[in-house]
Amino acid sequence: MADYKFYMKKVLFDAQGKATKGQEYDLEQDFPGLRYKSMSGLNLYGKPTNDYTETFAETERARVFIGSDTREQTSLTLTLYFFDPLKFFPVSPEPVGTTPYSRMVANYHNFMNTISGCGIIWHDTARGRYVYMYHESAQTISKDMLLDTQYIEVQIKFKNVYGRSFDSEDQITI
Repeated sequence: MADYKFYMKKVLFDAQGKATKGQEYDLEQDFPGLRYKSMSGLNLYGKPTNDYTETFAETERARVFIGSDTREQTSLTLTLYFFDPLKFFPVSPEPVGTTPYSRMVANYHNFMNTISGCGIIWHDTARGRYVYMYHESAQTISKDMLLDTQYIEVQIKFKNVYGRSFDSEDQITI
């Protein structure tokens, strides 16, 4: 498997609603023990919102107005694994927590605090696509064991603000 990278950049808003792009995080580098599983919904296009159709009894065809390319928001689901940072990954400084599970939980909460209360620009080197999204709803968490290794799987729901993804060359207007 190729060595892909997964990034999130925070977008913060001041009291007047002005957006400022903040720190960018390399998920697997900046959150020790976190491993990316999947991001579903990146290739979806939301329903066009500025199209209008009229039909008349005296004509054979409908009159159609096609507006700008604005779309309804789509849903994204990011699935991550959290492992004990000390078991597989060299970590400095020492992570918070005295047991493997407490270290996984601390890392999970650190990640959730990072993505809360802001917009997020997501991109990865696998697809070369960007989306502007925000954390939408409660996440799904499950704990499991694989070959004597405990881990936490988390599914996090986001809304794609533009209802589509963008090429890496495109500029996302915030």
